[in-house]
Amino acid sequence: MRFTVEDASRTDQDRLCAAYDAAVDAGANRLCYADSVPTQLSDIEGYPLIEDKIHRYWARYARSINLEIDLARSILFDDSGVIVEASANAQGVALVRASLAVSALRKGRLIKLFDANLPGNIGYHIVTPESRRSDREIQRVSKWLRREASKTA
Repeated sequence: MRFTVEDASRTDQDRLCAAYDAAVDAGANRLCYADSVPTQLSDIEGYPLIEDKIHRYWARYARSINLEIDLARSILFDDSGVIVEASANAQGVALVRASLAVSALRKGRLIKLFDANLPGNIGYHIVTPESRRSDREIQRVSKWLRREASKTA
């Protein structure tokens, strides 16, 4: 006998475990967990959304395409690395910077569902106490950072 669950990632884990136990008790010797993979924004309805508390990528993306997305029940994190890991562990769908997800994408831990391009207005700043601003080491690091950043722009 075979036991199959479709759209398993959207099924509550406790229900999956209970169904699994019932299937085994009933004699199932083959278990299959199937899932459809969203390929466009409208397909993610019903999936948990993982939102970045700081950058608010989902909110910004929704505004950029004039779409209303209910983020009231989204899972909030304030660490981009944790967001990538949460997505890789099937806790939800996240919008993350490509540079942070590239390793998980290459290893097959994540898949890119659709293109979601946001205006690139998130920046980084080189900061130092005013008293050290002209230090040679600070100037060297600053120059190197600017040079490296210009390579990826």
